[in-house]
Amino acid sequence: MRVLIVDDDRTVLEDNREYFEKMGYETVCADTSGTAEEIINSAALDCVILDIDLPDGNGFELCARVRERTGLPIVFLSGYTEEQSRIRGFSIGGDDYVCKPYSLEELGGAGWGGGPLPLYTSRAARAGEERAGGEEEA
Repeated sequence: MRVLIVDDDRTVLEDNREYFEKMGYETVCADTSGTAEEIINSAALDCVILDIDLPDGNGFELCARVRERTGLPIVFLSGYTEEQSRIRGFSIGGDDYVCKPYSLEELGGAGWGGGPLPLYTSRAARAGEERAGGEEEA
């Protein structure tokens, strides 16, 4: 499982990278929106953990651009804890929203439906499963 971690805070990047690698995940890190988008466009990824405030843009804008092309799971990790920010994150295509401060266990487990990251599947895969199960799309 390959996870892209995007945050302009080097301490957050390093702490998250160490945690996920210890849990057996391969990690790729970016500290700008531009670098993150290059990685998303060129690398096979399973999930993106995305901060909102980035030096060259914001995570909301990046999420919207990514959603135009892929159903790659995106989890916002942000200091914006207001309800409106969380709603915006979900409305533009985020799959989850974890507020800072957070625990690594929350980000790696409980914040992801009570299990490890592999429980997250892409929007495209979930849509296919719903159609295969005979349910209509909303």
